[in-house]
Amino acid sequence: MNIYRLLASPVALLVAFGLLAPAPAQKPPSTQKGAAPQEETLPPPKPDPQPKPADPAQPENRPVRRLFPGRQLSAEDRQQRRERALDFGGQLLDSLAGAPAVTGGAPGLDVGRVNGGLGALLKALVVGDARIESIDLELDPAATDFSKDTIKLQGNVALRSSAWSNQPSRMELALAARVEPGKLVQGNVLPTRALLDGHVTVNTQTLALVNYALVRYKQKLAADQKSALKSGASEQVDPNDPDQKMQQRLNEKLARIEQIRSLDELADLLLYVSGLQLTATNERIERLQAAVDGAPGAAPDDKTRDEMAAKLVEARRDRDRMLDIKPRIQRSADGRATSVTLIMERSEPLTGVQVERMQVAVTDQVIDIKALASLSRGLELYPIIKPVVLGTLQRLSTGDGRAIEAVRIIVAEPFARVRQFIVGEEPRAREF
Repeated sequence: MNIYRLLASPVALLVAFGLLAPAPAQKPPSTQKGAAPQEETLPPPKPDPQPKPADPAQPENRPVRRLFPGRQLSAEDRQQRRERALDFGGQLLDSLAGAPAVTGGAPGLDVGRVNGGLGALLKALVVGDARIESIDLELDPAATDFSKDTIKLQGNVALRSSAWSNQPSRMELALAARVEPGKLVQGNVLPTRALLDGHVTVNTQTLALVNYALVRYKQKLAADQKSALKSGASEQVDPNDPDQKMQQRLNEKLARIEQIRSLDELADLLLYVSGLQLTATNERIERLQAAVDGAPGAAPDDKTRDEMAAKLVEARRDRDRMLDIKPRIQRSADGRATSVTLIMERSEPLTGVQVERMQVAVTDQVIDIKALASLSRGLELYPIIKPVVLGTLQRLSTGDGRAIEAVRIIVAEPFARVRQFIVGEEPRAREF
């Protein structure tokens, strides 16, 4: 578990709930009022390392359990979901078949009318919801140019109350994105990448939100343990496995915490998690180094030693990424923590994702996230996806009821799940 995961996951859920958009990035200074638009320049992406086949027997390659998995679906539910997906596909294709041409310069696609369609879609999702005061999402006409693959989303969410507090919560988001086509530079092929630049601010009772997430984590852990005991498949902790030992110590630590009462205690927990992860990674590096050196008990053959050497390199890269995150704690004159800030600069936390700068700042009442990053992973499909997206936006801009309903079908179920976590209520009875 990364040091910032406990802190960032509740915020990510708020973002997904409000806007159903990808993770935000920093708001560009050039898009402020009175300033001329300027293009952000990021350094060229690092070449992707050659992927190696993962060994599921190794701890680092084991699948990560989701904290809040979806419910188990019956055969009837699965059949209904397939039918909805087919219906959505049919409506979308039908929508595109009747839409004007939107490739190339995207003629006829009016940003103002697209915003009207987005508003109708959001209204269809939240109509009659007493907990949600408002959800607004729109494209900035001055900073959106579909012909240049450039958009800027602006939005805000207002909750009258939430699962962790009976006080109102609000979130504001600005996300600018630009797709930069691949090109050849000095004999090197640079892949297509998306430049993301945005800013998210959440006004809520931060400690109440953290405590709520902590309770949910404990509930999920208890449910997993109960299920394992019932099935007789409970796993014993391997004392020689650094990752299993780290997870056990983390679970024991969280079990001892009844409530996070201050930013000092939150900082203590984040630094504790960071220390556990760094210790586990160092132990894994030590074991891999022993295997490469041929220590007693290590595999002697050259092939296995080469495999261990490759894993050693990757383990050291993992440790480097951990050191990219720098915690900063500001204190008052009497020594109390007034804010906790996590800063990441010039890092590649995942293959194909480069973070130029990310900052997560937390106070008692505000969670503020800024980031500037580039994404190259998965953009090979962008030329195929773009006409579909533009065609859908074209239909939404005309107020086409079938197009609005088709998009609502595809987003309603994940929206309802995130809403259930945030407001603490089951979704309203409605056929999605």
